[in-house]
This record gives sequence, C-alpha cells and structure tokens, in this order.
Amino acid sequence: MDLEKFIHNNLIYSKCSDEVKKEIDKELDNIKELKKENKVLLKRIAELEDQRWSQ
Repeated sequence: MDLEKFIHNNLIYSKCSDEVKKEIDKELDNIKELKKENKVLLKRIAELEDQRWSQ
C-alpha cells in the first residue's frame, strides 16, 4: 500500500478537519514531486558514472 492510500484510509485522517486534510494532501503532493525529482537525479548520477567509467 502506498503512503497516500495508507494515510487516506487511516482513522485519524478521517477525523481531521477539511483544512487539515488539505494540508496533509498538499504535503503528499510535495512528496510525489520530490520522488520524481529524486528519480531524475539518480538517473543523471548513473549517466555521469557511466561516462566516468567509460573514459
């Protein structure tokens, strides 16, 4: 189960106000963006490592 589903299915989340839920969802969106950026950076690091070793 991914983090978003886990949080949305959580009893505590269901008892939060709409304002708090919006904040939580905003942070979950930030996490998704960071994961995407991390994947791009890791790919770039791998490319640079390949270049270094092929020289």
